[in-house]
Amino acid sequence: MALFGRERVRPRTPDQLRAMRVAGLLVARTLEMLLAEARAGVTTAHLDALAEDFIRSGGGVPNFQLVPGYSHTLCTSVGDEIVHGIPGERVLREGDLLSIDCGAEVEGWNGDSAITLVVGGDAAGDPAAARLSEVTRRSMWAGIAAFRPGGDLNDIGGGVEDSIRADARADGVDYGIVEDYTGHGIGEHMHLPPNVPNYRVRGRTPQTLSGPPWPSSRWSPWAIRPTTSSTTSGPSSPTTASRRPTGSTRSRSPSAACGCSPPSTAARPS
Repeated sequence: MALFGRERVRPRTPDQLRAMRVAGLLVARTLEMLLAEARAGVTTAHLDALAEDFIRSGGGVPNFQLVPGYSHTLCTSVGDEIVHGIPGERVLREGDLLSIDCGAEVEGWNGDSAITLVVGGDAAGDPAAARLSEVTRRSMWAGIAAFRPGGDLNDIGGGVEDSIRADARADGVDYGIVEDYTGHGIGEHMHLPPNVPNYRVRGRTPQTLSGPPWPSSRWSPWAIRPTTSSTTSGPSSPTTASRRPTGSTRSRSPSAACGCSPPSTAARPS
């Protein structure tokens, strides 16, 4: 079935999904380990080394390293960087807002996920940033709740958008939805169709099946607070904005290493 008239969605059998789950669980355990290791005084390069050792010890391969030109296991974005930050000698400080994107391949199947945390705990950071992460996390669960057998893939973006808009009204804050990158399919490769926007799109999108085989995707909602900046720095061109939740970017120069897809051709409702 086509998405946006071009992409083909490859359904998965239960056995294939179980194989993908192994890779996904390895990524989840890696991120869980990094949650405990991300503390003040630690460099992002140190976290990257820990992640690579953990993934290889668990029988996987860091799949970000399989992207030509990228030699790291993680993407680490600190403070106003939204995504695609490259691990290096940056020392984490108490209260830093840190996004960690991680992926692994196990026996030919890929896992890919990201987390956001405040170094030293939520109480150590900017309350507005913590609320932004909470708003985004809530929208993630709203998108997951909207994703049901027999539904439309566009329901995910609709659930995310409705949740963020509702919290924006409640908080009196004009939260923005990052449209430049989307979620994506995953399987034998880290990036596969379909793209999964975090907002409603016009036209037909794939329907989810009520039984096997099922589609597979890697998806995270992304929102930002107002007063974004277009400043970029570093070879990965992480874009600065006023704090990010789980990670994305307003950069128009996508980095293929991390787990998000470049802008789709989806038609945005007017």
